[in-house]
Amino acid sequence: MNDKTGSDKFDHLHLQRLLKRGLTFIPPVNIIRETGKEHTGKNIFEFTLAEPYSTISRYFLEMKYEEIIPVDSESGLFLPRIPVSPRTGSDELIKIVDKAGAVIPSDGHIITGSSEGPESLFTLFSIACFSLFVKFFHTILRRKSAGDITVRDYDYLDLVRTYEHKYTPAPGETLIINKKNIPLMIMSAGRSMVSRKLVDSIFGNISRREGNYVYISESGSFLDDLNDRIVKLPLIGSVKSTLQPSSELEVHRNIYKATEDKTVIHGHPLFTVILSLDSQTIDSPVIGEIPVVSAESGSGLEYLVPEMIRRNGNVVAKGHGIFCSGNDDFDQSLNRMAEIENCCREEYFKRLL
Repeated sequence: MNDKTGSDKFDHLHLQRLLKRGLTFIPPVNIIRETGKEHTGKNIFEFTLAEPYSTISRYFLEMKYEEIIPVDSESGLFLPRIPVSPRTGSDELIKIVDKAGAVIPSDGHIITGSSEGPESLFTLFSIACFSLFVKFFHTILRRKSAGDITVRDYDYLDLVRTYEHKYTPAPGETLIINKKNIPLMIMSAGRSMVSRKLVDSIFGNISRREGNYVYISESGSFLDDLNDRIVKLPLIGSVKSTLQPSSELEVHRNIYKATEDKTVIHGHPLFTVILSLDSQTIDSPVIGEIPVVSAESGSGLEYLVPEMIRRNGNVVAKGHGIFCSGNDDFDQSLNRMAEIENCCREEYFKRLL
């Protein structure tokens, strides 16, 4: 992120802009109040949750969850737990947010805070929303598999499904781009991933190989706003750049070394992540012939993913998302990611029958 830690002036307008354009799966939310900075040094905001997240938060409150433990690996890095607390005094809520990063104090609300600027705060809010969604559907599927599902579970599921159009991948148009301008290709692909609802704007990375070089999105960048956030690096050798490349650079590099492909996209489509969590073995397919590799494997994704990509062209990392590679442009990998996500969503609801 580009925020300056400890900045005295918080850019509220920038946060509003991020909320309006950065959340793929929900409409803009309202900021209820700001508090806490004089006590903790953090900018702490209370937000209203748009649907379906408002209904999901009511589910966890009614089921008397004391905390949400993110089940996807990315969210767990930032928010290991999200306390679910009945409405309490402001000072107590500030203390909870200061320790946990986010808290659900009542149905339809969430409070989160950061000592950095708007982008950091937005990132935590977006991660909290993503965690709630994945945890909800993962919980329902596990309760069904264990024979513990109740009528109330189905009631909430039916309510959430009324908003399914908000998180269903949209059809994509063929990208008409200048293949000689690699940064513009990547920028266009990033905007397409977000607009097609394949990823939230911060959940993923994109790269393109050109000869002995790799162009890749910067770490922590917003995929729908990659202007000046693309790093050019050698395919082999040390990394020297003023920009920090995606933390999954070595996965991308090794895919290019193992295949003839020229494009790689990685994202966290919702039901691909959810269904992967139901996979019991490393090589168990999510659906069809798409393999799943463990994101916790000691050998590392930079080795597991390229080998599976070489065999299959696509691979899912358990609880972490999907990697797709393709030819000269990004159309093939974008369409494949959308196809896999739609298939996973259909398969998920079949398992509840």
